[in-house]
Amino acid sequence: MFRTADGRNFGLACATYAVDHDGRFPSSVEEVSAYCAKEHLALTGTNQFEMVFKGSPNDLKLPRGTVAVFREREAWRAPNGKMARIYVMADGSKQTILSDDDFQAWEAEHIIAR
Repeated sequence: MFRTADGRNFGLACATYAVDHDGRFPSSVEEVSAYCAKEHLALTGTNQFEMVFKGSPNDLKLPRGTVAVFREREAWRAPNGKMARIYVMADGSKQTILSDDDFQAWEAEHIIAR
């Protein structure tokens, strides 16, 4: 529960940041964390995120909800036994992804290499 709440709050902070900065994404995890504090969005610290997309959202050719911007550093075992990881998408939403292949197939479709 804490993991998904952190992902949701991280996504909300990213979306709010973009609105306040002419549509630009935060350029680092630290910027998002500071924005969470500014917006009173609590982070429990149970998960750490890393940036996987650097660039302008205006450069995206795909719908923003399909492009991952941040992901949890460490995957964790879900109750069904599969590995899980939270991703924050370019539209500010969060997705919890379950994987059998170390997230390779999902990331190939949702992470844009720069």
